Amino acid sequence: MDIGKPRHRVEISDELLRIAEEDEESGNALMKAGLYRNAMYFYVQSMEKRVRSQTFKIVDPYNPYWRSINQHHDLYSSVKFFVEALGMDTLVAKQVEDMINKYIIGNINFRMLHNNLRYPYFSEKYNTYSCVSYTCDDCSSIYEKLVFLKNLLSDLDKYRH
Repeated sequence: MDIGKPRHRVEISDELLRIAEEDEESGNALMKAGLYRNAMYFYVQSMEKRVRSQTFKIVDPYNPYWRSINQHHDLYSSVKFFVEALGMDTLVAKQVEDMINKYIIGNINFRMLHNNLRYPYFSEKYNTYSCVSYTCDDCSSIYEKLVFLKNLLSDLDKYRH
């Protein structure tokens, strides 16, 4: 049995943004329901897709180079991909990367967060399986980072035009 129906010839930047907005809406509904772990997962997914959407506004998404370096699933790689795609002078690109690192990524290990939001893990320190609990404040913090990212990407898009 086939599940879903492919839609071909989608505009990748628009489609990524559409899905990012759905992820954000899902996160909002889950946060309202008190399901913070799940809400945070969708907020992080929304951030990643928004960065990719903006990147594909800049580069040719059919170019094999850009397609190949886009085959990852984490916020760090998306940001690196975006900064490279900006192609602005190195000072501006460095400032954008610094802003993203300071105000969005900060001291959060998004790779670890991505896994901890989805699975328990084995803790060598405690020699047991562990699971991270998240609060409304944790979720709000990630949502604030999403809002900052949306504003930054919007400002950069205006700057480019």
